[in-house]
Amino acid sequence: EILMPIALPSALAAVLVYPSQKNDTTAIFKKYDQKFSAPISPPAAFEKEDDLITFIENKHNDLTAAAIEHTPVISNVLQSLAEAPTCLLARMSGSGSACFGLFKTPENAQKAAHDLAHKHPEWWVQSCLLA
Repeated sequence: EILMPIALPSALAAVLVYPSQKNDTTAIFKKYDQKFSAPISPPAAFEKEDDLITFIENKHNDLTAAAIEHTPVISNVLQSLAEAPTCLLARMSGSGSACFGLFKTPENAQKAAHDLAHKHPEWWVQSCLLA
């Protein structure tokens, strides 16, 4: 992977969730039997948070289906994040099993994290800012 910084108009509020079920990265890559999507080229900067969300909405993590097949709880994590009333976007990170949700404000993320942690005490849940 090639990582490059992008400029954001402000820090993004997020909720990180690890469902306490580790994925075997090697197994996930073995399950994935398709060609990987072409690398994405984000702009160097986003003027508004909504522009970033729109950009990400049109992208996906190629490994999500294989990871869910290997560790089904990932589907529940993604659904739980997406169903949080103020969640803008929910995605799996890397080959899983960690997932994240993006929120408009830190308060929204904190509320969602609190609610998710209460509903799923077996999960590690944390709100944060991505800058």
